[in-house]
Amino acid sequence: MSPLGMLKPSEDDVDDDDDDEDDPELRELARRARERARARQQEAEGQSAEALSNEPNPIISIFIHSETIPDTRELFVKRRYRQRLREVRLGWCKANNFGPVLTSQVFFTWRGRRLFDSADFRSVGVKLDEFGGPMMEGEGFNDDRIVFLATTQELETKAREAEERRRREEEAAAGGDEDEPEAAPEERIHVVLKAKGYEEFKLVVKPISTFAQIANAFRKERDIPANKEIILMFDGDCLEPEDTMAQSEIEDLDNIEVYLKD
Repeated sequence: MSPLGMLKPSEDDVDDDDDDEDDPELRELARRARERARARQQEAEGQSAEALSNEPNPIISIFIHSETIPDTRELFVKRRYRQRLREVRLGWCKANNFGPVLTSQVFFTWRGRRLFDSADFRSVGVKLDEFGGPMMEGEGFNDDRIVFLATTQELETKAREAEERRRREEEAAAGGDEDEPEAAPEERIHVVLKAKGYEEFKLVVKPISTFAQIANAFRKERDIPANKEIILMFDGDCLEPEDTMAQSEIEDLDNIEVYLKD
């Protein structure tokens, strides 16, 4: 005798099952069971929809701009509190005539946080007040609008690197100012130019000033004609035009003699 698990149903057994399926009473019981299951599902879905419809869903005003993507236009749009942000991003890209590649790279940030297409204002973190209106105060809001920044990963990385370089340069400059010794004040020498028939001419010069420059200053101040040669002398010695004050023995408040030659 074959094992029980290997027995095959006889043709009579199969015919009996078909008879059961054709039984009007069984079909009616099955129909009622399906109707009860469908009613329970509809009731559950109705309760869920009713609960969702009772939640506040205010309109949110959005201002979108970019500080990193060049030649882009700003955009003002409105979106329901529970609507996803994907359409907002695509709409801004379309308004700026972006191609599919750039559109796929663009994303929004808010308060320094990246926003994904599936996000809505609940997941973003916008709170509602007791009356169901959006609470638009603090960072990330402006004139009762939420402010989104548009960027790409590449541009965001470059902006962070540039900001980091600027910060390091500022720190280095601040540290350098502390370590660098205070520069000594530049030396000034007071001299008095005296010429027969002319009023004394007091002049402040630098150690690097040449005697040619000093002579030209005297010529300009006293309207000396260009055809007259100016000769400067100190302690009986003629001062060469190319020499500087530092190369001479002239000290502060010394007199320089001026001679005019036709």
